[in-house]
Amino acid sequence: STYDFLVYDNHNIDRDSILTVVFDRIVGESEVTIPEGLVDYYYTENYNFYAQEAITRNMTMDNFCRLQLGVDVPTFESDLKDISEANANYMLVVEALIKQEGITINEEEFNSYVEKMAFVGGYADAQEYINNYGTGEEGLRHDYLYIEQVYKWVSDNIKLNKKSINLTTE
Repeated sequence: STYDFLVYDNHNIDRDSILTVVFDRIVGESEVTIPEGLVDYYYTENYNFYAQEAITRNMTMDNFCRLQLGVDVPTFESDLKDISEANANYMLVVEALIKQEGITINEEEFNSYVEKMAFVGGYADAQEYINNYGTGEEGLRHDYLYIEQVYKWVSDNIKLNKKSINLTTE
């Protein structure tokens, strides 16, 4: 398979790195029109996450940015705007891919994934993992579809040949 070729010829490159490179190329080459307000939505969600992290550490946003992120607040906000635009673009491409290719959740694979994540996370069982997942089972199903199943589809459908591969590791 393509994956085996890449892993065995490039020993330091793992599955996720390969799929990330391939998927980033898919997203980068896609033409996407981002609906008004979507970037602002992701910006607000991301900003609130970091603001909560600052509060958790009993820090002001200025101190959090400088000490935890190594940037000042204006740089953080500018970078976050770029990240939010990339998030919006990524999610729109993923949604289009899911719809166009009919990517769905296989219940058996989903249950196996949840069992594995529960074990790796040190949870007593799959239900405890689901109960402690930030957005519950619905959010877990969403994330599984948008990440695991889309990456699986990409992995199953990439066609590369040895001459076109130029991956480096450090």
